[in-house]
Amino acid sequence: MDFSNKTVVVTGGTGALGAAVVGALLQHGADCIVPFVHEAEAQRFPHRGHQRLMLMAIYNLADQADVDEVFDQTGSSLWASIHIAGGFAMGAVADTDRKALM
Repeated sequence: MDFSNKTVVVTGGTGALGAAVVGALLQHGADCIVPFVHEAEAQRFPHRGHQRLMLMAIYNLADQADVDEVFDQTGSSLWASIHIAGGFAMGAVADTDRKALM
C-alpha cells in the first residue's frame, strides 16, 4: 500500500502496538502525528526523529481542547485517525471487573 501524502493521527502511538502501527505507516509513506502525555514515552519512541513524524505533547486525550489541538495540526490533510490509546490488563474479559475495563 502507498500512504504517500496521507496524514494519520495515531493516539497511543508511543505504546508497543502503537509503535508497530506507526512504523508500518511510516514505511509506506504516511505522515504521522503521534500525541503523547509523558515525556518518557517520546524519549523511548523508536521512530523519534523520523522526517514524517510529529510527536506532540498533550495533557489529556479526554479533554476536547487538547484533542482539537492535535487535529488542528493536520489542517485539511487528515486521511485517517487510528486510536490505540488506553490501558491493558491481561486476563479473560469475563473475569475482568468493571473498574479494570473502565
